[in-house]
Amino acid sequence: MRHKLLFLVSVTFILLSAFSTKVQASHMAGAEITYEWISGSTYKIIYRLYRDCSGIAEPTSVSCCYYATCGGPAYTVTLNKAPGLNGQEVTTGCPGYNSTCSSPAGPNPGYREWRYENTVTLPTQCNYWKFFVSINARNPAITNLNNPGGNNLYVETTFDNQAAQGNSSPYFTVKPINFMCVNSNYTYNNGAVDPNGDSLSYELVMPLGGQPSCSPGAAGTAMSFSSPNFNLTNNPISTNNTYTLSAATGSMNFTPDQTQTGVIALLVREWRNGVQIGSIMRDMQYVVMNCSSVPPNLATDSTSLTGVQLINGQVQGCANQPFNFCFDISSTFTNAVLVASSNNGTIAPGSTITYTGQTTDSVEGCFSWIPSSADTGLRVLSITVKDSTCNPPGIILSQTFTIPLYVWGPTVGGPDTSICSIDSIELWAKGGLTYQWSVLPGGSPISSLSCTNCTNPMASPSVTTHYVVTSTSGNNICDKYIDTVTVNVLPAPNFDLGPDVTTCVGDSMQLNINLIPDAGMTYSVNWFPSTFLNNDAIPNPIVKPLHDTTYIVTVVPNGIGQCGGRDTIFVNALQGFTIYNHDTAICDGQVVQIQGLGETEYTYTWFPALGVSDPTIINPLITPDTSQQFTITASYPGCTDSSQTIYIDVQPVPTVFVGADQILCLGDTVHIQTQITPSSYPFYTYNWSPGGGLNSAT
Repeated sequence: MRHKLLFLVSVTFILLSAFSTKVQASHMAGAEITYEWISGSTYKIIYRLYRDCSGIAEPTSVSCCYYATCGGPAYTVTLNKAPGLNGQEVTTGCPGYNSTCSSPAGPNPGYREWRYENTVTLPTQCNYWKFFVSINARNPAITNLNNPGGNNLYVETTFDNQAAQGNSSPYFTVKPINFMCVNSNYTYNNGAVDPNGDSLSYELVMPLGGQPSCSPGAAGTAMSFSSPNFNLTNNPISTNNTYTLSAATGSMNFTPDQTQTGVIALLVREWRNGVQIGSIMRDMQYVVMNCSSVPPNLATDSTSLTGVQLINGQVQGCANQPFNFCFDISSTFTNAVLVASSNNGTIAPGSTITYTGQTTDSVEGCFSWIPSSADTGLRVLSITVKDSTCNPPGIILSQTFTIPLYVWGPTVGGPDTSICSIDSIELWAKGGLTYQWSVLPGGSPISSLSCTNCTNPMASPSVTTHYVVTSTSGNNICDKYIDTVTVNVLPAPNFDLGPDVTTCVGDSMQLNINLIPDAGMTYSVNWFPSTFLNNDAIPNPIVKPLHDTTYIVTVVPNGIGQCGGRDTIFVNALQGFTIYNHDTAICDGQVVQIQGLGETEYTYTWFPALGVSDPTIINPLITPDTSQQFTITASYPGCTDSSQTIYIDVQPVPTVFVGADQILCLGDTVHIQTQITPSSYPFYTYNWSPGGGLNSAT
């Protein structure tokens, strides 16, 4: 999940007061690169340059180099001045008091913000793209860096368009040109905002210079401090080691101890789900002057809180409930002319602030809002107060106060879920800072949780269990700090296909998984393969096989695939039998050997059985006593009987008597009478030999 950035109360105080010395600067006072996702792999690259109006003119365009560490060449894109309003003065003075940006120019220092942009379409996706711009030149009056006037101002941004293709970079909402008085405590925040709601972290890095060529791996060169007294920990400019930076909020606090012009480079890393997906950096200039001022104060009115609480300077309330409070702005200078404005419309949609006492030395603002469930998390309310008293030298004093607003949503323990009886699942909670887990009666004991006072315990219940999470800190100002999450334990489906079965080709039989359902459970069934089945998604399909098949059936409870069970069944399809003998004729008393082949599972029966050596086998010996048809029948329980026949013609062995020998004269004729036994057989054939002198030899 994306983590909201938590800000502490910060006060940004930009003070331009009476100058005892004119600020000397070149035209490069600060810069940064950001990007906006457009679509696909196309991004708008934005370079902001903060130029000292007393220096040389701003460039008409800027060359930006970019490359990916995943391979490929480096590319160059020309960033042109953005259309519309551009080059606006960052520091404005009172009427009649001109700055170096005015025409005619006045004595007060002036700075303009120039925006350059263009779109690029990245040719590939990579986890590390770098864009950089290096431009000449820095202010030679910078006091905390070696040889500043001989170095360029280099800034870069990086991003990962592989894991975060549609991401836009964070951007700064507070201008970087900072004026302050010596020995006055100063609190400042660049106001980094991430449009995607990603987490941000902050750190100081050495300002970068150099003019690297546009090639893969190119980078700026870290500059060096002008004195060993400077460091990135607590003294990047001369503050007598009072400098602090919050890595979580980017809030800076320090007391400058001498007049100076210092440079600080801030690196902001962007994180999503604990993985860095990009970074931006800002190079900014601080000018510390000999001056005095009477800054206004802002205080939250603790008596005005409605539906909220003031906790450690943070106004905390609840989603879908009134979120109302007031704050007072005042100056000890009774002639002060204070005018307040805020960003409430951006950070708290639908909210209002009603001001009273504008243009006096005391202003009250009353904030009113009913945040929705989509507004949970931290919102930083910025209140800018300008003092338009306009005493010489005519600088409008400006200070920005921030009041962090935190909207608590209801404590949520995650959605109800289902697991298998042998599995575990990670629970989670949000809507608080610390949590306590318990169980309702009737389920698994509390020992089924890996921890009871953590955000993400592992639950291993053996039966369906209702877990209760209670926010023990943070969200206890709301009335919705308890939630229940139910972990349904799905038992493995109880079913059995039974033993393997046998049927015959062309016959049908019903299969059945014999499921014993559990109460409240629904099951899906799948048979594989679906061959020869009338339906592969029911528990009891009809099978009409043409050959042997092994079926695998999967039963899934409540759509939870990992809880499914499997079983197999082998369907043996009997293919029938074959008798290879054809109809035949034999002599009386001869034997016919039957040649046959068939499944041994059949029961074979010959009819008639008389003369059959074994009427229960497929290949018996048959000794018929008369011509007749024999039938063999193959039977198997549940199958249709199959039969085959053979006709055996039994022919007798004849006895022939043609009478006694006879004597006759040449030319006489005699009629030979024959007697055949048995005489009843109608299919005798005759052949006399020799046939000469016979009227017929057949």
